[in-house]
Amino acid sequence: MEAKLNIANILKDKPSGTKLYADAFGELSFGYISIGIIYTRSKTGMLYTFYNNGKYDKNDCCTYQ
Repeated sequence: MEAKLNIANILKDKPSGTKLYADAFGELSFGYISIGIIYTRSKTGMLYTFYNNGKYDKNDCCTYQ
C-alpha cells in the first residue's frame, strides 16, 4: 500500500520564502497554506498553487521534489 504524503503538513511550519522546486516550474518560493492549498511564487513572480499532496492538478503527477 502506498503511503499518502501530505506536503502541506510538512510545509505548515516553514517560513515564507522557503525554497522549493517543481519539475514543471523550476525554482519556487513557499508563500503560505490556506485550506489545504499550497501557494508558491516563481522567480518571475508567477503564483502557482498546489494541492496538499503536492499535485498541481488533480489528474497530474506530483510536481514537488
